[in-house]
Amino acid sequence: VEKAIEFSEKGVRLNPSNQRARVALAVARLINNQLKEGLVEAKNALALNPNSLIFMDVIGHVLAPLGEWDQGVGLVRKAIKLNPYHRPYVYHTLCADWLRKKEHEKAYLETLNFRLPSVTWDPLLQAATLGLLGRTEEGNRYVEALLTIKPNFPDRGRTLIKHWVKTDELFECIIDGLKKSGLEIK
Repeated sequence: VEKAIEFSEKGVRLNPSNQRARVALAVARLINNQLKEGLVEAKNALALNPNSLIFMDVIGHVLAPLGEWDQGVGLVRKAIKLNPYHRPYVYHTLCADWLRKKEHEKAYLETLNFRLPSVTWDPLLQAATLGLLGRTEEGNRYVEALLTIKPNFPDRGRTLIKHWVKTDELFECIIDGLKKSGLEIK
């Protein structure tokens, strides 16, 4: 993460109007828990070209966990509408937003849009939402898929989730859903 920040900062210094460099720096700062700095970079990236179909979805995906949920989710929804080639992981943001609002059924319905079964977040959020809905048997199948991808998830799950989930309430919601689907995280 430190290298990502270093290289992204260098990119921004070399070309302050490079939206890609600013997005990369915002993501690195998010992962490194530099939330205020990450928010500044995400907003700077958006200001460079708010209608960029190349970066609109990822900027929304970063703004949401940085605390700008309404703006982030709005950008994600706009990107989905305008760009048939939007990044598939933006549905994780929409799912998390519903979880944050305690709309578990809507969160689960958002998981039906997931298209990255080999990425940790797909089975993680599927297991969590199903657990929260009391559909533990279905949720357990996604726990198994998650453990196939990340066998050490019971030991590292809290750390991995906190790379993207920055509020205690959302974090505990996801942990609770996973537990209800049969996954104990240390």
